[in-house]
Amino acid sequence: MPSLNTKLLSDIPIYFPSMEIQRQAAFALSSLDDRIALLRETNTTLEAIAQALFKSWFVDFDPVHAKQQGLAPEGMDEATAALFPDGFEESELGLVPRGWGQTTLADVVAGSGGFVQTGPFGSQLHASDYVESGIPVVMPRIFGTAVWSPTRLPESQNSMLSD
Repeated sequence: MPSLNTKLLSDIPIYFPSMEIQRQAAFALSSLDDRIALLRETNTTLEAIAQALFKSWFVDFDPVHAKQQGLAPEGMDEATAALFPDGFEESELGLVPRGWGQTTLADVVAGSGGFVQTGPFGSQLHASDYVESGIPVVMPRIFGTAVWSPTRLPESQNSMLSD
């Protein structure tokens, strides 16, 4: 085609759905947008709750303070409360919950044979999940005792997940 002009463009048929179908599609997309917004708000709230819980348990040691005073830790079932000691001991980091120690990630990984549980939901990554750029995926066994830097990933572990 030597050139594309207004005459040629005006003769091209364009097919589109009826106004009723367009309204239905717009309604469905609007509902999806609303649901996505709600899920994002929920995710933000859950993230704030998780951060507050982490700080309470592992920074401020609220369950340990409660048990030290003979109280049940607030908002915690008995099985979870049993995982926390009822007092503190002095360490090079200051007061820490009794029986808790300091270690390195390398020691944790070495003690687990190079594998670390990824959380309550696990992680089932497959080769098809990896892409050339995105979020680095680092397997715990690469830590060993070497100094690790995110800019120096071993070639065999230089895999990425889509962000």
